[in-house]
Amino acid sequence: MEKRAAHARAKMWLEGEGSKFENPSGSRDSNFVGGPRRPFPMNRFYVPIAPVRDETRTTIYERYMSDPKTQTPLKLAKEHKLSIARVQAILRLKALEASMRDAGKEVQEQLNEGMERMLITSSVQRMNEPLHVTPAERMKPLFQLLDEDQGVTPEDAAKLLKLEPFHAVQARLDVDAQRMFTIDPAAESRAKDVQTPPIAKDPVNASKFTFAFVDTSKPLDRPLYMRDRNGVFRKGSRYEKYRKEHPAPRFFL
Repeated sequence: MEKRAAHARAKMWLEGEGSKFENPSGSRDSNFVGGPRRPFPMNRFYVPIAPVRDETRTTIYERYMSDPKTQTPLKLAKEHKLSIARVQAILRLKALEASMRDAGKEVQEQLNEGMERMLITSSVQRMNEPLHVTPAERMKPLFQLLDEDQGVTPEDAAKLLKLEPFHAVQARLDVDAQRMFTIDPAAESRAKDVQTPPIAKDPVNASKFTFAFVDTSKPLDRPLYMRDRNGVFRKGSRYEKYRKEHPAPRFFL
């Protein structure tokens, strides 16, 4: 009886209030359960901003790739009123998308279009996010007399400030981080070869990606589980758990 009553209540909601959520109509009122711009009814204080449109993300990536030395993440962030961290994330994701296309892998463009339609990405490309002030901006002002037609590159600015160029700092940090978190090659090769026995295998769950799951219900242990590309579900090895808990930090790309 309780199950039948629950089904009846669910059907009543789907045919009534829930009917407007069946298809996105381009209005935030009909796409969020909590009302205008509020996706969670129990958390009225959470008001998310609209995601960056794919068109804008593509523009940012193309400009960066055209000249990484002048079209820096800082410059792009200022122009689009985005945080530097968001611009760096956009460049990483677009670089991953480009590598997938080069490898002949299918990119789910229709899924992206559907998500943009449901989340109502704003046509305004300036989001007014805080830029996050860099240490250089907190230094004392430096005045330099220049001719009207004289340009200043990031390398010229670095020389004036007696600092290392920004792109060189990023590359050096990446190299240092990779070296710091690299295991002995021979030991790492042996550790990679250790495979834990499968818990379950279902070809339906096969994917082109490997997924890692952490059981947060056990805070003292936090076991790691893996879903391999062939659909095998198994417990993560000690090497995989170490790599999950100690990722090599990447400053940029």
